[in-house]
Amino acid sequence: MPEFQIGSTVLGLYPDTSCFYRADVVATPKSLQSAGRQPVYKLRFEDDDNQEHTVAAEWVVEYPAIK
Repeated sequence: MPEFQIGSTVLGLYPDTSCFYRADVVATPKSLQSAGRQPVYKLRFEDDDNQEHTVAAEWVVEYPAIK
């Protein structure tokens, strides 16, 4: 599984929904890692008043490049 760097634009599963939205990576699993815990990202979703949400790494995917 790739690890996205802080500042990367990704698609993340918005909490309590089944929809993926554009977000910026605020913190990576490596920077947040706690022993024995599921890897997570901290994301700031577009149009969400600058709130940060924790999302499991398995629900964060690459943002498609526009060609």
